[in-house]
Amino acid sequence: MGAIAVAYTPEMLRNPGTAGWLFYGGLIVLLLTNFRRWKMMASVAAGVVAFGYLVRLAALTIWDDTILGAANDTFVSRLVDDWVLILGARQDVVTSYAFVAAVIGVLGVIVTKRWWRVASLIPTIYLAIFVWENKLALQPSVTRQLLFGGVLMVMMAVRPQGLLGTRRVEIT
Repeated sequence: MGAIAVAYTPEMLRNPGTAGWLFYGGLIVLLLTNFRRWKMMASVAAGVVAFGYLVRLAALTIWDDTILGAANDTFVSRLVDDWVLILGARQDVVTSYAFVAAVIGVLGVIVTKRWWRVASLIPTIYLAIFVWENKLALQPSVTRQLLFGGVLMVMMAVRPQGLLGTRRVEIT
């Protein structure tokens, strides 16, 4: 299964439409595995959308309309066009900082417990979607390399003994 994921996932990322479905499907799987209760998952999703509208409103008050751009022309991108900030100008600088902030947010979600986890998950998911729509969906080669490294790190963290190996047993 790991070999299939490592071999076919980068190939699926060559097509931006398929890559978008893969990204948003991964976010849904993340929500489903972390929150088994539908009310909690729905509140996180609603919080992400509300946070997105607040960020878009703040950006419109700070910047003029010429800096903002239009979303990519895919079905999924058109769904997030209203609440995800899409940048036209200054895209590289802002998205690079947002990518670093998203990585720090993921680390914060891992470290925190209880309701702090939910509170930190909302801006982290928004940052991930923001970086995806503004940078990663537009640069498939960079996205494939980042995803390949992420898949390897997750596989090493979840199954350090390998996919078919047994856990190490020590006799004391």
